[in-house]
Amino acid sequence: MNTKNRRRNRSWSLFLNGMAICLALVFAPSANAGSISSTITQVHSSSANKILITLAQTPTNGPGCATNSQYQFAFDPTTEQGKSQLSLVLTAYAMAAEVNVGGNNVCSHVADIENLRWIRLL
Repeated sequence: MNTKNRRRNRSWSLFLNGMAICLALVFAPSANAGSISSTITQVHSSSANKILITLAQTPTNGPGCATNSQYQFAFDPTTEQGKSQLSLVLTAYAMAAEVNVGGNNVCSHVADIENLRWIRLL
């Protein structure tokens, strides 16, 4: 096989690998997790050292475990990810800024509140 064909095969292989990763992300189990664009109306620190947030609007596609009517998402502020999330949550809350948030389809931090997976200031 000549060099030109090897490069073409390698490019094709990289393209297919990229497509496989994109499809895996689109159809991942967390795709059904709660997500929404809203403002944060309440931030609460629980006795179990978890941060709970209330949004102006309620996500419609959360997991079955997310039955708490006051708080929509919870996270652990002691992890590196949680520290970043806390910074964004407090910034958004203080500015009354709209955020886009998503959960990870489980309620392991608090039994009836979905875990926060990501948050983005809009």
